[in-house]
Amino acid sequence: MVSYVAVLLGVGRRPGWFHRDRLEAIVAEVRRRALPANEVVDLYLEDMSDPRSLRPWAEPPVAFGKGAGHVWTERTPEGRLKVVIETTDLGHAGEYGFAFSDLPLAPVPGTQYPEVCVPGRLIFVEGPESQIDEHWWRVYTDN
Repeated sequence: MVSYVAVLLGVGRRPGWFHRDRLEAIVAEVRRRALPANEVVDLYLEDMSDPRSLRPWAEPPVAFGKGAGHVWTERTPEGRLKVVIETTDLGHAGEYGFAFSDLPLAPVPGTQYPEVCVPGRLIFVEGPESQIDEHWWRVYTDN
């Protein structure tokens, strides 16, 4: 019920506050890892406030509506990163987070909503206004 009310009020389509220091610490932790090139790697933050709690994504996946902390990564052969950090999971009301990219991103028309080319499920943006700065975007998916 709370998720439904939040969506009706327009609260649900937000990833939460953009805590730059916290999110950049997560990207720095991903950067320290020896990840394969050109492969999407799923990770999970056991504690969203502690980047050192980043672990491989365990199977079976986290229960529906409990995906906050999921992190998708992809590294180019040159070492450029794309990282998506899920910060809010409202189940059927959608999943939200922030995408980081060393390479410039631009929204492109998708089948239903504009998309950015990042790893994972959180690929939709509300348009150019979803861009925070040169490297960061607000992203989401509707379930």
